[in-house]
Amino acid sequence: MLRTVQAATAYPITLDEAKAHLRVDHNDEDDTIQGMIVAATVAAQNECQRRFVTQTVEWVLQHWCGGRIVLPIAPVAKDGVVSITYTDLAGVEQTLPTEQYVVQTLGYTVRIIPPMGSIWPLVKRDAPEPIVIKFKVGTDVDQIEANVKAAIKLTLGHLYENRENVTVDARSVAVQLPQGAQALLLSEVW
Repeated sequence: MLRTVQAATAYPITLDEAKAHLRVDHNDEDDTIQGMIVAATVAAQNECQRRFVTQTVEWVLQHWCGGRIVLPIAPVAKDGVVSITYTDLAGVEQTLPTEQYVVQTLGYTVRIIPPMGSIWPLVKRDAPEPIVIKFKVGTDVDQIEANVKAAIKLTLGHLYENRENVTVDARSVAVQLPQGAQALLLSEVW
């Protein structure tokens, strides 16, 4: 399970950028448009298994993944791992000292392993959250690629103009609207 602990404080596109893209010159729908910015951003992030703007998340694991833990989303900097906690055999939550794990970066991928000659501590596997890894993921807003912003705007335009997943054309035929944003995000898939 992956959960957000500290949400991003901004989104890849601003309300003003969204309104300019949508050609909206009034404030009547600002709340609706802001909600659509959030939805379009989440859709793009899910498509790529990434988080675009820096935020803190926690990942709950049931076991140590065979000694090598690969974080499920990107990008994570080498110093992005905030903490690793685990429930010991006595049922007490412990924080793993930073000397007891090594963070390796391989491009966008981050792998966590025990130091040479060490093994992970034993965990109580039936604890509600046996292992919790807290880490920072994402980048600064000004480092987000243009194709990501374009994909979010394309999805936003689709959501704004077509408030349904399927629309009916002039011939009364149901047409599912295309999501060209997926093509813009292909290079970002992790």
